[in-house]
Amino acid sequence: MRRFIPTTLLAVLALAAVPAAAQQAPAGLSMPQVMSAGSSNGLGGAQVLARRQAEVSGEFVSLGDLFSGLDGKAETVVAYAPPAGETLVFDHRRLDALAREHGITWQVLGSGPAEVVVSRSADTVSPDHIRAALRDALAGQGLTPASEVELSTVVRPVAVPAGTLNPVAVLDATLDRRTGRFSAMIEVPAGAPNATRQRVAGQVYESIEVPVAVRPINRDGVITEADIDWIKMRADRLQPGVATDLAEVLGMATRRSVRAGEPLRLRDLARPTLVARNELVTMILRNDFMTLTSRGRALQDGAIGDIVQVRNERSNKTVLGRVIDARTVVVDGAQNAAAMLQ
Repeated sequence: MRRFIPTTLLAVLALAAVPAAAQQAPAGLSMPQVMSAGSSNGLGGAQVLARRQAEVSGEFVSLGDLFSGLDGKAETVVAYAPPAGETLVFDHRRLDALAREHGITWQVLGSGPAEVVVSRSADTVSPDHIRAALRDALAGQGLTPASEVELSTVVRPVAVPAGTLNPVAVLDATLDRRTGRFSAMIEVPAGAPNATRQRVAGQVYESIEVPVAVRPINRDGVITEADIDWIKMRADRLQPGVATDLAEVLGMATRRSVRAGEPLRLRDLARPTLVARNELVTMILRNDFMTLTSRGRALQDGAIGDIVQVRNERSNKTVLGRVIDARTVVVDGAQNAAAMLQ
């Protein structure tokens, strides 16, 4: 936090230290004209109070940022705004000097020091913004839409004036398509006279979305869409046998417990058992003339579509049946049909 020193000499020195490009006043006025503009404006009948704090988005601080209840003088520029994301303190002496200069009678509301803390609104340029800018810059050098950018250089968040249209510029970007390594110069904010530059490096890699468990799944749990979330993983680090398609996992049962966030391995999945060994099942025989049902005992476990052996409880004959749902098999073929009818 910086304090605005109410000394004319220091104010002049501070103004002289500002780059010439930044000393351009709004509406074509010189800074001395801007600092004194509106001094003859009249005030309305409202009580003029010093604010406690104010936020500005532009390059200047006006009387209206410091005092409430002003009329025609509210837009009068009195100082440069602090850098984006920083603050500037106007203490009692500075406020009083500005009030006398512009013919303002003011008061302090409540207790505490009479000072106004002025902050300048800012947007934050994060490493994510920089990665996005690098991805765009490297797109013309062979970067695919499925590629991700990984920075090996530490990049700290940077505050830029709120509403900056081009917060990041990427200069001199080069990509080695064989190794995936890249190098570039970044400039924040893009094209600004006071922009900061930093050389960054990193690597690009192909990414792939894989299904993971959104919550713990117990052994023999049947996976539904509600159990699935998707995460991006580096394709070159994906272990063999990991499911990458929803069709590979949907409706499958887990052979073991699965933790939340864990990728699903194909070897840990199986079609859910609908018919268990030694379980009583319904056997169905259908043809053009009739539909016959009978009871049998499964001699094998079976998932939907599996062909399992079933012993007819009445004839003690063994037939083959296709599992169609829980505890139900369909008997096909003349031989199987005959064994079922005995």
